[in-house]
Amino acid sequence: MAIACKKSNNTSIIPQIKLTKTNVIKKIAGTQDSVVLITFTYTDGDGDIGLSPTDTYPPFGFGQEFFYNLKVDYYVKSGTGYTKRVNPFSPTKDTIHFNERIGNITPSGKNKAIEGEFTLIVPANPFSINPTDVKFEIELIDRAKNRSNKLNTNSILLIP
Repeated sequence: MAIACKKSNNTSIIPQIKLTKTNVIKKIAGTQDSVVLITFTYTDGDGDIGLSPTDTYPPFGFGQEFFYNLKVDYYVKSGTGYTKRVNPFSPTKDTIHFNERIGNITPSGKNKAIEGEFTLIVPANPFSINPTDVKFEIELIDRAKNRSNKLNTNSILLIP
């Protein structure tokens, strides 16, 4: 994942995200897999995006709801709609997701408002399920547990 940020005049303390672009990179060197690059912008009025390595106590501890602050759900085209796929290696039959734990990016200084851009790199064909068409749903959560709007990518064709 790549991160860029700068100060913003945005006054909302609830993070907002907006899709910039998606791109499929086919057959990464040395592998047989493709990846999807999802680029989106973010704004946050109080800049409290990201967690420090010491943020391990509830509600940010491993296995807890806010351990991951970037939620990324994976959907595969199924008939006329899209469905989440079950992770074949999950003993609890959890669905496939690519959640991330973003490090603290709060700026120093008086004005904490930030805006910037993330580029998320996710596998297009996890567990060799061979989809032809996928979508992603993304949500950013700040340290105050404010949830951004949900960003949905358009259909991403993976036809070989």
